[in-house]
Amino acid sequence: MSARTVSKSAPPSALGADSAVERQEPLPLVAKPLFAATRFAPTVRRLVVLIPDADTDESRLARQLWAMASRNDLPLLLLGVCHSPSGEPRARRRLAAIAALARDACVRAQIRLEVGADWITAARAVRRNSDLIVCHSEQQIARWGVRRRPLSQRLMAHFDEPVGVLTGFYPGLPLGHNALTASVPFIIFAAFTGLQILIHKIAGPSSYTLLMALSVLVEYGLIGFWQYRFG
Repeated sequence: MSARTVSKSAPPSALGADSAVERQEPLPLVAKPLFAATRFAPTVRRLVVLIPDADTDESRLARQLWAMASRNDLPLLLLGVCHSPSGEPRARRRLAAIAALARDACVRAQIRLEVGADWITAARAVRRNSDLIVCHSEQQIARWGVRRRPLSQRLMAHFDEPVGVLTGFYPGLPLGHNALTASVPFIIFAAFTGLQILIHKIAGPSSYTLLMALSVLVEYGLIGFWQYRFG
């Protein structure tokens, strides 16, 4: 497995070094590729692994998680999200299946599913100071409907801590939401542009400035809310 390392100035990392591969010294804040032989710093007490609601080789993923957890004597929390209650049973079964495969007498594996939440909100709800969040390099998020950014970068920016990155388990993962979801900010922009043209034509001098200011505030408020909720 491989993943691109993204560095940023920060305190020493919670990630340890891979045996016989990495130097035994503190690392900066990074999105670090993880392997079965990865060793973590003693400050890490739990691995919180983000599990997309998508098809994968569950047995292979579970073996990887078990290897990392058992080598470091750490429990696992498998965290999933789904955007609607209708998808909850399927997402919960997927989490339970991976947890059952990764669990044994030495490794405790629990699951948590957040319905209607994004990854940042879900991670914030379960995160402890001694956790290491682990995501997948294929997980990306949309910015303003079109630009893509690795989820690992968003997690590091939000929590100001390093994250672990797994690669190769979700090669077919969609790069974000569907076309309708991605196009919503543009629909909002077009609709309010039409409204502002109408205001320009029919509003009187006394109300023009107020109506235009209100329309701009509502427009950017809706776009910002959409990006926060679904971006």
